[in-house]
Order: sequence, then structure tokens, then C-alpha cells
Amino acid sequence: SALASASATATAAATAPNQQKGISGFIAKFFSSSKDSNEYAPSGPAVASASLDLCMPVLFNFHLFMMATKFIPKDTADSTDVDDTPNKEEPDDVTSSSIPAQVLPLLFLTILTVRVILPLKSRRRFWGTIKSAIISPLTGVTFRDELIGEVFTSLVRPMQDLSFALFYYFSSIYGILSGEVDLEDTGAAIEQSLLLHNLVLPICAVLPLFCRFLQTLRQAYNDQQRWPHLGNAFKYLTSSLVIIYGLTHAEEGRNICWHLGFVACVIYQLWWDVFVDWELFVFSSPGTIEVRDELAFLDSTVGASSSWNTWITRYISRMEFRQQRLFKSKKNYWRILILNCCLRSCWMLAFIPAYHWNTRTGSMEKTSSVDAKNVMGFLISIAELLRRCCWVILRLELETIKLTDREYTSSNGNPYYSQSNNMSIGGGGGGWNNQVQYTCLMPRGDGLSALSPIVASSTQTQTMAMKWTAYRLLAKKLFCLELFLWVVAYLGFGLCVATLG
Repeated sequence: SALASASATATAAATAPNQQKGISGFIAKFFSSSKDSNEYAPSGPAVASASLDLCMPVLFNFHLFMMATKFIPKDTADSTDVDDTPNKEEPDDVTSSSIPAQVLPLLFLTILTVRVILPLKSRRRFWGTIKSAIISPLTGVTFRDELIGEVFTSLVRPMQDLSFALFYYFSSIYGILSGEVDLEDTGAAIEQSLLLHNLVLPICAVLPLFCRFLQTLRQAYNDQQRWPHLGNAFKYLTSSLVIIYGLTHAEEGRNICWHLGFVACVIYQLWWDVFVDWELFVFSSPGTIEVRDELAFLDSTVGASSSWNTWITRYISRMEFRQQRLFKSKKNYWRILILNCCLRSCWMLAFIPAYHWNTRTGSMEKTSSVDAKNVMGFLISIAELLRRCCWVILRLELETIKLTDREYTSSNGNPYYSQSNNMSIGGGGGGWNNQVQYTCLMPRGDGLSALSPIVASSTQTQTMAMKWTAYRLLAKKLFCLELFLWVVAYLGFGLCVATLG
């Protein structure tokens, strides 16, 4: 018995590391991008073919559903008497009553569910790409993950429709199997569902924004730079606050502050698209005379209105298209720019569903009168997808130029990126290639250490070099804490906005 117990103990001790290694290996494999996922790049015709494969059954099923519901009597739910009057469409009525029209969406959703899983190889690569974008705040953000995150924010309305369809699907299946709920009553039950309107649909709206917000923070952590990543994070933070307030408050109860915040967010998003995401415009360097005139303007106190107009005119006259462009004609850029300006508000409108269940009054409130009209809600979704496609074209163009043109830099002509190679002592985000700094914690030396740790380590003693190493480690930890406070601010402000009376 002693030998048997010793053998069992040894076996358990030998298998424990293997089990621990298996669990840690599974976690590492889950949070790592697979090779197939990284190489998954379907061609344009393949994507168009897959879209047609899905669109044709959708249209055919929609046609059958409309034909099936066309001959259902309007007084079926209210009338309990049997009408013996002959009807020319009696066979159709019998067919529609024996096979309810609500069965057709259930059958089609079942087919789509199977289509999402099969074939396994291509679906595994597809879902691997989606998984890589979702977990990128934990593993590292690539340009592909960033682009997919941006596209996700434009697919909120289709995601909400899909969530509603899945909610209807599982509710109907449960009603069929249990026999407690009839198919005709499932739609009415879902319309009054607190879980769907106050939890599922808001999560579908906020989750893509929050994921993209975390991606920007991860990019700031990897680059150890505040700009431009925190500026992008601020864009998603402000947009989320406006959207969360619109999600949780009736349209009639919104004050002027919400409308002003909506307009301010749209203006900031337009500015960010043009000058940061696209880097579409650059500013030519002013001459010596222009600089002297501008400095004189700053010191002048007479004729403020005319001076401001002159300064703004000069500032705008220096603005021009960037020299590196892939499209020869400037008309293409102007068309995309005008389309983006006209449809930019659709991005935020697409996040707000038509209705919200008020838990205080116990009634359904209208949160978007525009979306309450089915045609307008559909048009908003189409307009946002069209705008996003045009946005992606210029975003991909800029990334292609950065990869192929070694002479192109973001600081070339762009006033929002510093052209200085020296570290910013004051703010920590002064340049594209500068790491974040905390001036009050910098090691003090003979003055050279305040400029660069490399100079300090080569001219000062070994002690000073060790101090700089410790300072960089401390600065990295403090910056991580700073990014964590951004997450706390996002969640805290979002909760406060949602609970405002």
C-alpha cells in the first residue's frame, strides 16, 4: 500500500505541471494571433461572391415572408367567431394558418447559423481575424486591428438588428419547445423586453466604442506617447458620453447641452479625420516676413477684428493638399471630404436605437424619432456604411504612403506633429518620436541629463546612468497608471451620464 501511495503521489506530481502547462498553453494560444489569421486576406471578387451568396437567400426569404403574411386576415388575433362567408383566398388562408409565416425567419436564421460555422477552415480564419481585433488591447494593436475596430463602430446598427434577430430566434425556439409562448406573441413579448432594450442593445452600441477606446490606449502604451493616441481616445470618450446619454434618455427630455455636445463631437471628429487620420492637408512654411507680421499681430491691440480676419486668411492660404497622393485628380479627395462632412453625423445617430424601456415609469420611450421610421433608420445605416467605405480609402492610402515612401513623415507640413527631435521637457507629448516625460521626476545633473538619457549615460557617471534607467522604468509605470485612469474616467463618466435625471 505504501508503494502504491508513493506511485500515485509521483504520478500526480508529474501530471500537475503538464496540466498547468496545458492550461497556460491554451490561454497563450487563445491570446495569440494565429498564422492563418494573419495571412487571411481574401480578394475583392471573393468578398463580392460571398456577399451575393448571402444576399440572394435573404431576398428570397424576405419575398416568401411577405407572400405568407399578405393573406393573413387582419382580425385573426381579435376575432373569435368563425365566418362562414366564402372567400376567394380561402386556400391561401388555410396554408398560412397551418404554416405560420413566423417559421420562415426561424428556418433562415438556422441556415445562417450553420453557414457561419461551415466551412470550418475559412470560418476559422475569419473568426480568428475578429478575435485578433477584439483582444488587441491585451496583445498589441496592428493596423489591421485598428481598421477592423473602426469598421466595427460603423456596424453598430446591423449588430443591433442581428442581436434583435437572435433574441427573437431563441425566444421562438424556447416557445416552440416549451409550448408556453405562441409564435404570434413572441414579437410582442420582445418589444417589451427589458433585457433586450436596456442591456443587449446598449451593449451592442457601447462595446465597439469601448474596444476602440482601449485600442488607442494600448497604442499609446506601446509607443510611450500621448499624442496622437490620447487625442483619439478623447474623441471616443466624448462621443461615448453623448451616445450613452441618448441611449438612456427620451428624445423629448434632452436639453440644449446634449445638442451642443453632439455638434461639438461631430466637429472634432471631422477635424480628426482630415488632419490626423488622413493627413489630407499640410501647411506650407511661412517666410520670415510672414512670421514677423504674425508676431506683430499678437502684440497689437488696435483693430482686433480686422487683424483676426487677416491672420485667419493667411493661415488658410498656407493650407494645401499633401504632395504625396495616390490619386492624380484632387476631385476625388474633395468628393470624399464633402461626403464625409455631410454624413459624419450619421455615425453617432446610428448608435442610438429607436426605443428605450424606462424602468422608472415602466413604459417604452422613444429615443430616436428619425430611427422610429423604418425607412429613415435603414437610410442612416446605408449612409454610414457608405461614408466608412470612403473613409477607409483615404486611411489605407495614407498607410500605403507611409510604408512605401521613406521620405514621408507625419511631421512634414503637419502642424499637429512636432518637427523637433529634442525631447519635450514640459508635456511629454511634444513630438511623434518622443517618449512620455515627467519633468518633476527627471534626474538632476549638470544640465545635459535634462536633455537626453543617452547624453547623460555617456558623459556622466555610472550612477547618473542608473538614475536615468530607474527614471524610465518609473515613467513607464506612471504612464500605465495614467492610462488606467483614462479607463476609470470612461466608465465613471459613462455611468454618471446614464443615471442623470
